[in-house]
Amino acid sequence: MPPVPDNKLVIILGLLAALGPLCIDMYIPGMLDVQSDLGASAADVQLTLSAFLIGYALGQLFYGPLSDRFGRKRVLLIGIFIFTVASLAAALARNIEALIALRFLHAVGGGAGMVLARAIIRDVYPVKEVARLMSLLAIITMAGPMVSPIAGGYLVVWAGWRSIFWLLAVLGGISFLVVATVISESHPRENRLNLGILATFKAYLQVLTNRQSFAYIACTAFSAGGIFAYISTSPFVFIEIYGLRTEYFGYVYAVVVFGIIIGAIINTRLVSEVGIDRMISYGLVMRLIGIVILLALTLLDIGGMYGIVVAIIITMGPSIIINANASAGVLHLFPKTAGTASAAIGAVMFGCGAISGPIVGFMYDGTIMPLVTVISVCYIASAACYWGFVRPQSVR
Repeated sequence: MPPVPDNKLVIILGLLAALGPLCIDMYIPGMLDVQSDLGASAADVQLTLSAFLIGYALGQLFYGPLSDRFGRKRVLLIGIFIFTVASLAAALARNIEALIALRFLHAVGGGAGMVLARAIIRDVYPVKEVARLMSLLAIITMAGPMVSPIAGGYLVVWAGWRSIFWLLAVLGGISFLVVATVISESHPRENRLNLGILATFKAYLQVLTNRQSFAYIACTAFSAGGIFAYISTSPFVFIEIYGLRTEYFGYVYAVVVFGIIIGAIINTRLVSEVGIDRMISYGLVMRLIGIVILLALTLLDIGGMYGIVVAIIITMGPSIIINANASAGVLHLFPKTAGTASAAIGAVMFGCGAISGPIVGFMYDGTIMPLVTVISVCYIASAACYWGFVRPQSVR
């Protein structure tokens, strides 16, 4: 593999990492139709998203150490195969219980793309390039979620919610062929670690008990909690509360994602000069400003849907600035076990996301206030973890 950035490789890795987010964002517009078609409650339908996030988190815990031991490519192919089979099965689900279980399995497979894309970048590129390329990876990854809710909305209207999973199965099959024929192994045998169960546990413990890495991971975890609280609740907020049509929901969702992409582009241009820790601080300040605006609009009941969307863009916009740089900080600390470190980041992030969604669902009272409350608590906690525990590094 090349010693300098290869745009083709980063694009492919970004598309592979996007498989998991696609499963979330393309599915969201169909949640109300799933509820109607399968005769399920709103809480049960939200469990299909929570089950996915839990599976996504747990799957990454296995892929990281396995890839450190057996190499990235073989493990990546196994994950994509599971993803593709689960997509086919989900398209045929006949009850909500089966769909919940299949969404869990779906996520276990989909998690391979995200965790191994980060690990491959750490394998191939020098440290000073990792933070910038992580942002570039995020831009590519976010391009799918920007379009997928729109596509998902129209698919639901034209062909029903099951068509989403048929399409995901096709994408999984294409991804398998691309990895098998194009991607080279980035983790050579001489660098692999023969970790047993106990050694794997110790490796995770080392990542999580290191003050610096724990603070970075906690910062990203609470950040993800706010993001997934919004993702899991946004169709109910915009479609039920504000009366937005299902096929138009994707456009509102895409505008928010576009704001996140702009933040990622800014990060790719500035992080090499400014440094990862200062960029994280800038992102946290912007996010807290967005929270103040969001709370004011909600409590004063002004601005309507458009005001809320603008406030959410300001709040969500710095997400990649914060998460990509914090992830780069963790990977810098553990270069020999990049797969395990990457898995720890992803597992904790999506685990926190799996918790925040049901909390909003439990609190849901037909207003936007529960969502605003959970987002605010998560983002304040994210800032507190970073500013309270991280000692800025000189990583560029």
